[in-house]
Amino acid sequence: MAGTGRVLVQTPLPLGEFSAPRPDLAVTTATPHWDGGRHRTLLVIEVAGASPTRTAGPRFLYAHALIDEY
Repeated sequence: MAGTGRVLVQTPLPLGEFSAPRPDLAVTTATPHWDGGRHRTLLVIEVAGASPTRTAGPRFLYAHALIDEY
């Protein structure tokens, strides 16, 4: 079904064997992606607090996971 997705709020987002950050909000496809049977992540939102360096680590994970927008 085109145009549908899932909204995840502070839910672990498995990005690899050893990585599952908890973004504040994530939007994924509603059905699993053909590659590996996982849902494709389309958007990730991390709300930065007073220290933006604290959230810098997950940004590199999101970029490496080829997430469309973060």
